[in-house]
Amino acid sequence: MKPGRSISALGLAFATAAASCAPAGPTSSVVAGTIDTTGLPAGAWTITLVNDLGQKAHAKLDAGGSFNAKLEQGATWSLYLTSADTALPIVLRETDGRLETSVLVETGGAHVDLGLIRFWAGDAAAARKDVSRALELTPGADARPQPSGDASMTCDAGDGDDGDGDDGDGDGDDGDDGDGTDAENDLTVMETASPQTPVAVGTSNLPLSLACDADDGDDGDGDDGDDGDGHQD
Repeated sequence: MKPGRSISALGLAFATAAASCAPAGPTSSVVAGTIDTTGLPAGAWTITLVNDLGQKAHAKLDAGGSFNAKLEQGATWSLYLTSADTALPIVLRETDGRLETSVLVETGGAHVDLGLIRFWAGDAAAARKDVSRALELTPGADARPQPSGDASMTCDAGDGDDGDGDDGDGDGDDGDDGDGTDAENDLTVMETASPQTPVAVGTSNLPLSLACDADDGDDGDGDDGDDGDGHQD
């Protein structure tokens, strides 16, 4: 074997080994928020996450009502605020009066925050001033809360598991569907929610999809190569 060919083969072997040892990027993105607990009856509330692949996960609320929902990439997700017998869709953005309740997670590593999430009994309930048991979740708002701006998205090149382990057990939580939380058994991805029915609305609009550039612009493989080092050999 010629020396040059041998060196090339070794270089390829080293490159392949280095690539196989490189840390994998995050496979999930995070949607955060804080539930306005005003008017919520005592009980076990959680965030239920469902996607168009038939998967379900959960994110726990902390003492202040905050949550970090970890959503696996490659699926469209909807979020619900659920208790044993109630499921409220969480509005992720409002577009031309439409209450949109799904987000496509294209890649891992993204992080967005819905801000404070407030309740609305529904336009129909407000019109007839109806207060049924399900609508008691709304603390007497006179007008439907509306997002005040767009959520900013940040990207994390780390492992993406930053403390969002609440919902990481979502796969196991699928087995919890029979533990009395009847409201979540039939949940599916929703594109929009009706303004006539009870919903929870975030302060910020989420983008239609969550996607981070795997390079983050810092590989600069080709750009860095322009330093001329390789080109002048």
